[in-house]
Amino acid sequence: MQKLKNLRCLATIENDRELQATYERIKYYQEQIALLRKVENNLTNYIQSVGGFLTEIDRLNVKVAEYHILHSSEIDTNLDSNINSLN
Repeated sequence: MQKLKNLRCLATIENDRELQATYERIKYYQEQIALLRKVENNLTNYIQSVGGFLTEIDRLNVKVAEYHILHSSEIDTNLDSNINSLN
């Protein structure tokens, strides 16, 4: 249980609104990759361009998974305890 609480400190998604925004960012990066696949004729340029988008998609998917691991009651509790520990 302590490990789950510690994960909350790593996640940057704090609520469902931020989760939705993260999904939208992932979709945007996927659309950029699809566009590059259509317009980039040079394989080397394509691979280099897409690499950054894929890395960001992976990073965002980890944040989404971290958010989903925790129950909403744990998020609120940990958020409050993290804020109190800063004071």
